[in-house]
Amino acid sequence: MGMTAPTGHVDLVVEGMTCASCAARIEKRLNGLDGVAATVNFVTETASIEAPNGVTTDDLVAQVEAVGYGARVPTRVAATTPDALNTACALRTL
Repeated sequence: MGMTAPTGHVDLVVEGMTCASCAARIEKRLNGLDGVAATVNFVTETASIEAPNGVTTDDLVAQVEAVGYGARVPTRVAATTPDALNTACALRTL
């Protein structure tokens, strides 16, 4: 069973893109699903997706994987202390 994605917004981290054409290929595949509106950003390695009821997160990931790339739901970093904020910022620059 896939993870359900209610009508609304889904963000994915996209892995394996090497150029803007890769992003366009993924975007075209996602937008081929009924009711889906997706924008893929090569620079940030993310997909921003509006998906209707009935389209699961697993469905969206499968579409990205079908064209040869990886995708996953982003993990959230809980940055509640100054040390955690500094660590999160340092990790982003690596």
